[in-house]
Amino acid sequence: MLKNPSYYQAGFWMTYLLEGRTQLGRSTEDGKYTPTKVGQAEQVLTISYEHRPDMKNSTIRSTTRLWSRNQPFLLLRHTSLNVGDKTVKDLKLYYIADFDLGGPDSYKDDSGRLNPQTGEIELWDDSPVFVKLSARPQVDAWDVTGPIRLRPNKIRRDLRNNTEMESADVAAAIQWNCGDLEPDQAMTVDIVIAAGRDREEATSATEKAWEIFDRKIQ
Repeated sequence: MLKNPSYYQAGFWMTYLLEGRTQLGRSTEDGKYTPTKVGQAEQVLTISYEHRPDMKNSTIRSTTRLWSRNQPFLLLRHTSLNVGDKTVKDLKLYYIADFDLGGPDSYKDDSGRLNPQTGEIELWDDSPVFVKLSARPQVDAWDVTGPIRLRPNKIRRDLRNNTEMESADVAAAIQWNCGDLEPDQAMTVDIVIAAGRDREEATSATEKAWEIFDRKIQ
């Protein structure tokens, strides 16, 4: 369910302004991030690293906590913390996923769409796997399109809000416009990725996952 064949397309990206210059943080680049710290306690995996736009001084600490325990869903809580001494302006945070439903031999027959009633992104193909991607707070932009188009950059910082794509290599991305972060200020987003054999099962798994977030996760 979580396979991302183009690894650089996966995970959390960000762009922001620092002293008038636009900065870009891709999910897997090495040069501008501190070494990744990974910890595990009480069935929670925590991944943390810091973005260094000048390759010396850290600006944003990204921390992702993940939960999944014998359930067809993954819970993610991502926090962006300004660890620098300057204001980070107009932070935009993105989450990108490319599932290749049905395995690597059938990645070109996936379909996806944004459900306008729920704000969730749904992905499926002819295999018995149906995936839902949902998030809180409500996203500000999204894209359901081919994976090579999901590349925010310093010039085009907003996703294209494409809502549907069928029978193709389909990936999905969501975006939050987080505004400014003062030093020591943080913002947090929650994501649920749930799977089932059809829409009904995936919907049930999504609802259960959000119940766990609401009851157990602080």
